[in-house]
Amino acid sequence: MVTKVKSVLVLGLFFLSPLAIGQTNTLPTTGKVGVGTVSPQGTALNVIGNGTIGPTDNLNYSWLLVGEVQQGIGMDDNQITQVGDQLYLAAKTGSIRYKTMGFDRGVVTNSGNFGFGTITPLGRVEIRNTGTIAGEWQPGRSFLHINDGTNALIMDPNEFYTSTTLNIGSSSSDIVVFRALEAPIARDLMTIKRDGSVGIGTKTTGDHLLAVEGSVGAREVKVEMSSWPDFVFDKEYKLMPLKDLNFFLKSNRHLPEIPNKEHILKNGISLGDMNAMLLQKIEELTLYIINQNEKIENLELQNKNINNRLSVLSHQSTRE
Repeated sequence: MVTKVKSVLVLGLFFLSPLAIGQTNTLPTTGKVGVGTVSPQGTALNVIGNGTIGPTDNLNYSWLLVGEVQQGIGMDDNQITQVGDQLYLAAKTGSIRYKTMGFDRGVVTNSGNFGFGTITPLGRVEIRNTGTIAGEWQPGRSFLHINDGTNALIMDPNEFYTSTTLNIGSSSSDIVVFRALEAPIARDLMTIKRDGSVGIGTKTTGDHLLAVEGSVGAREVKVEMSSWPDFVFDKEYKLMPLKDLNFFLKSNRHLPEIPNKEHILKNGISLGDMNAMLLQKIEELTLYIINQNEKIENLELQNKNINNRLSVLSHQSTRE
């Protein structure tokens, strides 16, 4: 009997000793459970520890540890850290929402869409904000800010800018196609192709670096040339005799060295080459005029001499 009493007393002292010696946990049969506290708050479980996991990811300082320190999940009052494997945050049927300051900041929906600034993303990723960059370098007002520590790209719904050279490319097909969305189909306005050619109003550039389907308006057009027809004024240059020129025109119905109608309609013509050919014909025409003027002046001089001689003869005849 004495032995049984002693056993009961020992067991009683064993279970009651935590209450007598600085109890820090509360494990009641009902109500709240406290770990590291004797006055748990909340509605069910309250865990309080010391320190923080910190940037070193030392799970020895976690308040709540699932698994082992070398490969587990640790939590303190401001950090959740997984060491050694992957951390999964999952919702079986609903969405995962992120809040700060009482406001929804982001969401991963049950369909896999990501929303930033919205909990109802319309596409796979949606960023929603207010305001605009307004044509200025304002990263703080951008909807998307990509930064490598030196250079950055900022974007809102109708603007994007970069602090360095913006490279746009494609590993295949056309580089960029600018379109106007018009029901029922999109209308291609401008295309930058892989060979560097640009089509405006057309995607067929042929052999041209710039192809335009329509008119081009410009205040000035500069055509760089490798030659110019000033050789017409060289002493060695021979003009076609007017008689031969007349025969050529009647036979061919176009000027010498000028493409005919059929060639132009089929192949078009270079603006620079056409200007050079026209200038050559103008310079030739100028020489023809000068030559004709010299002949006219010679004829006038001859006519004057003849008239003078006739006048002299007339006076002599009158005297006789």
